[in-house]
Amino acid sequence: MEEKEPVSLYFSVIGRILKQKMDERAQQMDLTCVQVRVLSEIHQMEISGMGEIHQRDLEEKEHVTHPTMTGILRRLESKGFVYCEPSALDHRSKKISCTDKAREIYREAAGEEQQILEKMFEGFTPEQIAGYVCMTRQVTENILKADI
Repeated sequence: MEEKEPVSLYFSVIGRILKQKMDERAQQMDLTCVQVRVLSEIHQMEISGMGEIHQRDLEEKEHVTHPTMTGILRRLESKGFVYCEPSALDHRSKKISCTDKAREIYREAAGEEQQILEKMFEGFTPEQIAGYVCMTRQVTENILKADI
């Protein structure tokens, strides 16, 4: 009788390997994979014309708690990648911005991520890649909504 491996195993393996590869590349820039992702979010929000970026915006995007994002931002600020200043809109919040150093790193990291993704999807057609992205997005949304 043929035993089937659980689909969740593949999600777990892909996540671990991808994080490991991204972390290896990020370490060369004195960052972690998560820090690169947060810098990417801040950068994307800045270039989209978003007025002020607050910690809560990043927490929602990354699906992390307030204390977790506080730690990430403190480390990024201590390394000179972001700066936080009082918000003009809400004095209880801090406005978060990328430094020039972060913008340079972002360009480098985006290229690194693209190389990893190209290797990951080697042999796939553009339609297969688009389908994979669509399905994983839907799976993520389903899990976030589920009462599991």
